[in-house]
Amino acid sequence: MKRLAELFILGFLLITWSSNAQVGKENQRIILNLTEHPETSMAVTWRTEEYHDSSMVRFSTAGKGVGFVENADTIQAMAERVITDKGDTVYHYSCIMDNLKPATRYIYCVGRRNNWSEWNQFTTAGEDSAFSFIYFGDPQNEIYEHIPRVFREAFRTMPEANFWLFVGDLISQPQYDRGWEELFYAGNVIFRMTPAVMVPGNHEYITKVVDSINIRQLTDLWKPHFTLPENGMPGMEEKSYYFDYMGVRFIMLDTSEKLEWQISWLENLLTNNPNSWTILSMHHPVYAVGRNRTSENIRNILLPVIDKYSIDLVLQGHDHAYSRSAKLKNGKKVGDNEPGTIYVVSVSGPKTYELNENLGEIMEVYGTGMELFQTIKIEKNMLHYNSYTADGMLYDSFTIEKP
Repeated sequence: MKRLAELFILGFLLITWSSNAQVGKENQRIILNLTEHPETSMAVTWRTEEYHDSSMVRFSTAGKGVGFVENADTIQAMAERVITDKGDTVYHYSCIMDNLKPATRYIYCVGRRNNWSEWNQFTTAGEDSAFSFIYFGDPQNEIYEHIPRVFREAFRTMPEANFWLFVGDLISQPQYDRGWEELFYAGNVIFRMTPAVMVPGNHEYITKVVDSINIRQLTDLWKPHFTLPENGMPGMEEKSYYFDYMGVRFIMLDTSEKLEWQISWLENLLTNNPNSWTILSMHHPVYAVGRNRTSENIRNILLPVIDKYSIDLVLQGHDHAYSRSAKLKNGKKVGDNEPGTIYVVSVSGPKTYELNENLGEIMEVYGTGMELFQTIKIEKNMLHYNSYTADGMLYDSFTIEKP
């Protein structure tokens, strides 16, 4: 009788687990993305393995209990059919929750009638107060094995971060669905409650043969997985874009394609900039720190613009090492109270390169052989930057104070 009871309990648990797993499997790869107006809107994207024309988002201001459920607004999602490298047909959905209130906690779920995701929370941007974000260099390699602990340590270090920022090479081979699956496994519930912004790296580009000609283009799986601002130049939507966040202009630049073509757009954003701070995020570095790497073309194109407008901070990846420059103008150190720019290169993944030590005169910190993440907090005229290794140890830090 005891054995029979044990088998009954085991069977019940297996059925319950199977049911819960199926519910969790229905609405996959849920991720929040910031919009052009992060104080009044938020984007959400997700995937299902079967098509549902009634897929939608439910959202409401959060409350102490569950009363919000009855008053939740509903928005129909846009659907996109995608065929994976394995020949499977899946469906990606996107939606923008708008007309939100600034500095307000919201709760949302995605799905359809009788098959919703769990409820998740996010907070819209405020108007004039301190905020923080976390910056990651290339995850790219061995994501399932090594990236989850980096993401989890970053979240544990700064759980209050308003968003996460990635500078490209999220995965190594973007044409394969397996890499995207691993990335979303690593981000897991964090992607569902902490918005992300990202810019493509060279590994988000693939080579296609069109009329016997090799053409490099952004992977077809970039836009289905994310819903990013479309305020870049025509043809560069969701690749190069910008958003203003509580006194900071963030410019996300795609350095893998048509860089010279983007300069007039970039200069216009810098000329007409009402914000106190400017942060430029891109994949390829202005000063290459990986051995046997060069960035002369990037530097020749971008450095005159960066210097002209004294961009405060440039966040970069690609070189699979860490470097943080002194405050620079025209490639030379300047004083703390002079106009200039600090350049950072970082990597969050396990693949690292030997260092190019020829830049020692302008670099304050050099390092390799580490997985890292960076926390950045901005409050009025102060910017506080900390870089941590994957085991949570402080590796580098600095503060910028505006006059």
